[in-house]
Amino acid sequence: MAASVVAADRVGRRAVVILIILALPICLAGGSFALLKITLRLPPSLRKAAFLLGGSIIFSIVGALLHLVSGPAITTVDCPGDVPSAQVDAPWMARADWASGEIRAGARSGAITAWVLAILWGLGSSPATFLMPRAVAEHGYVSLWLLVFPAVGICLLLWAARRTIRWRLYGESRFSLATLPGQVGGSLEGTLHIDRPPPATQPVSLRLTCINRTRSAGNDSNDWIVWSDDSSAVSDGGGAIPVAFYIPENCRPTDDSDSSDRIIWRLSATAPGEGVPYAAEFEVPIFKVKETAAQIVEAARVRARREHDVETHQAEPGSRIRITPTANGATEIYFPAFRNPGPALFVGAFYVFWTLVLAVIHYGHAPLIFPIVWGLFDVLLLLWTISLWVGTTRVVIGGGEVAIYSGMLGAALFTRRVAAADIEAICPDTGMTLGNKAYCRIQIRCHGSRRLNFGDGIPSRIEADWLAERMREQLGLGKKPAPCVAAAG
Repeated sequence: MAASVVAADRVGRRAVVILIILALPICLAGGSFALLKITLRLPPSLRKAAFLLGGSIIFSIVGALLHLVSGPAITTVDCPGDVPSAQVDAPWMARADWASGEIRAGARSGAITAWVLAILWGLGSSPATFLMPRAVAEHGYVSLWLLVFPAVGICLLLWAARRTIRWRLYGESRFSLATLPGQVGGSLEGTLHIDRPPPATQPVSLRLTCINRTRSAGNDSNDWIVWSDDSSAVSDGGGAIPVAFYIPENCRPTDDSDSSDRIIWRLSATAPGEGVPYAAEFEVPIFKVKETAAQIVEAARVRARREHDVETHQAEPGSRIRITPTANGATEIYFPAFRNPGPALFVGAFYVFWTLVLAVIHYGHAPLIFPIVWGLFDVLLLLWTISLWVGTTRVVIGGGEVAIYSGMLGAALFTRRVAAADIEAICPDTGMTLGNKAYCRIQIRCHGSRRLNFGDGIPSRIEADWLAERMREQLGLGKKPAPCVAAAG
């Protein structure tokens, strides 16, 4: 049964991608063209409102169609490349790549797919581009929302070009599994092979992520990062890069049995490069299995090396988080404003774009519901932007308690305190997520249900572990307990 579900899901996702690529630009182009023709025939007093209302209907219909198409309609499709479902006790054998022990990143196919999508989008959205001058003349600047189509097309072309250059620079990547499968409470180990690897001594960043992919009753799909860890390796120039991660025993294993609540494990690798950096992703099998004596020893070795990396961690040269002793013997950890320029600039730029669209909606005299809903989201984006740009946190550990002062530009606006005797655990937790990148924060778990989170935006889990270890040492809490794992969804 597990093999049938996995096979159906893989074939279904391919079919969904093809249908989206073929249907989306056609639907958008046809709807935009029809909307222009209809509104040009209306009285001038009704054109602006009809134009905005029609645009929202087009996006709603296309979104609804895509949700229906991407639903779990395919449930029993055979997949010839997969192993039969006889392996009840070994569900990872249901996928041919997992069973073979080698997983490909698909750099070439990914580049081709990106170009097909970019070209079809450009063809489908061309009517909106050509009709823009007339739309502005007839409807005013409210019709500038049509610029979204060529803007998306330009972004897709840049994305396709970037993926193509990456494929030409580095070739294909494959991950050879030394542990089949990776084990919850054990380790994931293997070797990353790159056709044209980064130069020797070049650092390679590795990340293992556990993702909870949920699907609501309305068929909305969301990915929640519930756990992740970082590691690093050094390129030997020959294309063989070792990979080893310890996986805590309270993590959830790979699970495809319920399409509305799936658990996916993803291994990603990145390295700096000239022009376009190296990047590859692999979906890896992580299961709860009985380990052999040799696997137990190997997992203990990987875990000990991970703990050694935390204990010997040194603050990154670009890290702006500061740890200093205070005059009364306490320890202060300071999280300054604008400590993550990348996310702060991205969210700030998105807020500006969202606000510009809100201005177009307002001056276009759209129905009241549009500026109200758009304005509420604009306020939320503003608060997030402010927190990333000027938000600060100061944590003082000492005197048998932890005091957390949160505010802006160093000025505390509110304070939270917790006594050391009330603390059950201090550990890293998954914080904000931008794209496929999950940042960490520190979580204090008290006896009972109280949770205190602070310091969101820590880029590395090793650094977050190191900070939590320093706090535990200052409070005399000893070694850390079982790692914190975020609740799914």
